[in-house]
Amino acid sequence: MTESLDSPSVGADAASGCLLIFVELLALVVIFILWAVSGWTLDPEANVTADPVWWYLVAVGVLTGLTVLAMILASRRKAKVTGWGQFFMAIGLVLVILAGAAGQVHEDHKKAERACLAQHNGAYCYD
Repeated sequence: MTESLDSPSVGADAASGCLLIFVELLALVVIFILWAVSGWTLDPEANVTADPVWWYLVAVGVLTGLTVLAMILASRRKAKVTGWGQFFMAIGLVLVILAGAAGQVHEDHKKAERACLAQHNGAYCYD
């Protein structure tokens, strides 16, 4: 069987797909660690909460865009394993964005509700 110069071998395709997924998961872990560290302090007296996840979700969105770009480039090079791997990685990253946004909206709603209850003693706080 002869291989054309346009399509990579299956072994090279699988290796590049695995490497891309590893790098993307590593970037996702770094983003998560940066968010988690934002809520840590060494002062036992301090009451510190983690930053809102909105800007970290933007970073995950950029990572998703790069994943889609890699998927498009892989499909143009006829690297099927890499293309499908990037497709499923992009789907997973979109789910991470949706879950993070839902969690942050829930947290923002709880904070607004607590502030309303503290200010108005519970009267007319439920919109």
